[in-house]
Amino acid sequence: MHSGKQSTKKARTSRILALLVAPLMFVLVANAGQANAAWRNGPLLNLHYYQCLDTGPGHLQEYVCNGSGAQLFRDISSASTYQFYNPGMNECIDSGASPTGYLWPCNGGAWQQFRLGYVKTGWDGLVYYQIRDTLSGNYCLDANTGSHVNMQPCNGGDYQLWTWM
Repeated sequence: MHSGKQSTKKARTSRILALLVAPLMFVLVANAGQANAAWRNGPLLNLHYYQCLDTGPGHLQEYVCNGSGAQLFRDISSASTYQFYNPGMNECIDSGASPTGYLWPCNGGAWQQFRLGYVKTGWDGLVYYQIRDTLSGNYCLDANTGSHVNMQPCNGGDYQLWTWM
């Protein structure tokens, strides 16, 4: 008789636990798409130079990764496009601000919207992406111009491949 009370108590405890966990599981499943956004925050590493995108004085450049605020970028978009915000400068990457791809006050405009293109796994095992403008879709963030990073025609080269660290 004593073991019957224990099994009834275990069954009741299991039902209560299931009732408590079910709403939590619903919240986790409903927000699964949002959970992926966490990887879109931090330094952007270039495959060719193996350096990070950095906010230089009035322009973008690649520079040795150092974890400074000049190298932190957050995706602040709410749609299928990306908008790269640098909290240190309080500005966004803007492909139309100039040929060199300046940072510009965030406004959500078309020049500040990007899509991810061509994917390649680097020698380090990380997945790298092209960062393409949304207006033409034919220009990518490119580090192949010395120290400045700008928009160049997309070609799939390692200069145009970036990943979040």
